[in-house]
Amino acid sequence: MYKYAVRGVPALTRAPAGTLSAGVPVLWLLCLSLFGGRPALEWSLDNLGTLGIVAAGIALLYLVPGLAVLRVLWRDDALAWPVRAGLALGIGVALPPLLLEAASLVGLPWQRWTTLVFVLLAAGLLAGLHLRSPLPAARRAETRTADGLLLAGITVVALLA
Repeated sequence: MYKYAVRGVPALTRAPAGTLSAGVPVLWLLCLSLFGGRPALEWSLDNLGTLGIVAAGIALLYLVPGLAVLRVLWRDDALAWPVRAGLALGIGVALPPLLLEAASLVGLPWQRWTTLVFVLLAAGLLAGLHLRSPLPAARRAETRTADGLLLAGITVVALLA
């Protein structure tokens, strides 16, 4: 704990930076058990493997293209990874409908192989940008931010709703 002063306000005690982010996953599990009830929690624990495959599919389809677009548009890398992941999910969710409409306009049917090409192009772009300009360790953003984890959690809950 450390103290800091704000103009006109006495010194306040504040927790260290990583304290809140450690409890965020517990908070999401608590919300799942409270709002979903015991059956939802039991179902999610029974189907953990299937949920892992679905999470990997979501990461490939939404997170990788969103990270690629964010890496192209946001060069300074001042964002922490939870904030970057939350923004990338939002961008990645918006990309497939836009590309589906563009493919429909040019007469290209959107099939399994076009989705695979879309994901592979995004992964290649992301890998190429990362290899071309690797970030020094000193410029990387601090990774322990509770607000970023909350943003990522809200994004996931919004996608599930």
